[in-house]
Amino acid sequence: MYYLITPNYKKLTVSFEDELRAAINAKEHKLNRTNRKHLPLSKEINRVQPKVKVERNHFHRFDKNNVNIDVESADLAKNTIMYNALINQTINEFEKIKNVINEGSK
Repeated sequence: MYYLITPNYKKLTVSFEDELRAAINAKEHKLNRTNRKHLPLSKEINRVQPKVKVERNHFHRFDKNNVNIDVESADLAKNTIMYNALINQTINEFEKIKNVINEGSK
């Protein structure tokens, strides 16, 4: 396997989930929830911006590039599993709706 070498590259980490979670958990809500299972909507949710963190401290290679291919591969696998799980849930929900429509028309 051939890896493209980029000397002095510093790993960037984008954090969006934590920002979104904080906005959802904010005290001020636009809507009143009539059921505890409803998702809360915050005024802050429209202002959510991802944070980009540059990791400058750790060097994993002699060329001062700090990207660890093993960590990146593990993160890719984790994201792939999460993506596939969400896709399967979405497909299942649409199948349920399709069943209701088909059975209701009989």
